[in-house]
Amino acid sequence: MHTLLLCALLAAEIPVATLTLRGTWVLDHEGAPVRPALWMRGLQTSGIALSGGALIAIGDQRSNFPARLFTIALPPRGAEPPRSTRLKGPPVAILPGPGLPEALLRRYQSKPNPDFEDIAADPERPGVFFAVIEQDDTLILEITRRNGDGAAEITAIAEIVAPDYEPWRGDLNYRLEGLAVVGPGPEIVVAFERAKDSLPRLYTVVWKPGATSLRAAPLAAPFDTLPPREGKGLLNVNAMAYLRHDGAPVLLLLARDHERLLVLDLERRVFTRVIDLDFRGPDMEKLVWTSPEGLALDVRAGLAYLISDPDSERGNYRAEKTAAAAGYYADLVPLLFAAPLDAILPGAGPPPGK
Repeated sequence: MHTLLLCALLAAEIPVATLTLRGTWVLDHEGAPVRPALWMRGLQTSGIALSGGALIAIGDQRSNFPARLFTIALPPRGAEPPRSTRLKGPPVAILPGPGLPEALLRRYQSKPNPDFEDIAADPERPGVFFAVIEQDDTLILEITRRNGDGAAEITAIAEIVAPDYEPWRGDLNYRLEGLAVVGPGPEIVVAFERAKDSLPRLYTVVWKPGATSLRAAPLAAPFDTLPPREGKGLLNVNAMAYLRHDGAPVLLLLARDHERLLVLDLERRVFTRVIDLDFRGPDMEKLVWTSPEGLALDVRAGLAYLISDPDSERGNYRAEKTAAAAGYYADLVPLLFAAPLDAILPGAGPPPGK
């Protein structure tokens, strides 16, 4: 059977659902927007992780606060999301810890604003996170917050090596873009945003503190079987989250340009469900461009959190029926969305009584 025909038949078999999400503005710890200045783009939240009853976000290279962690208060649960939530304190600088490999540390410090793209919590070690850098290098960092909400330091750093990978159009801004902890070791899945064939790549690495280089093993995922989404750009993967559903390992992938969540069965290596995301603002206004780049799960509460990274170059981060961005859209204030997990994976809601 012709390859294109086979892919079309496989795509037709993947269930597609639509989920409408209402956003909540993310303001600073005093309740004010973090406004862009010069080349900076406000908070520019490029990844989130759940830890200690809050969301931990990381500042991207054009953030007003690059290489810093933001602790975002979880919005209260209710019939409707609140209009806004706040940081729980000022941004926290990520500082180098002792004993780091000097050559890698110099590479990391070659820019004052490293291109952080995602962050994930270590489920076995509270206060420990992994983060990846994309355009400047292909680095993975272990970041530790010794006293919960206090100072953050880099406690380990390594290079991820994936020799068979070539980024889309040779653009270094299409490399490391997402990660998720999926097993002991810990085993980590990393996403390369888009390769030269216009499809993403997934790899696994086993984190080894003290190692300076981690060989990435390809993790096969049939991205070519996914159905297209009309009016959207090329497929990419910008964030991931791991869970077990009905006893099986599942990876949720956030495709920013498609504005979709993709459900990947890690045992069978097939996509079992696609969720088209209909992003709305706090007044239920439909958005032109949302740029979702962060994903974190609260499995006990039955919620998935998504956050935007509104680095708008053309004024497209705005309400659909407006000619130009205004208010918090013009300020590039991120939007946080909470989605019922069982709307993404039927039956994956909170345990009874929660």
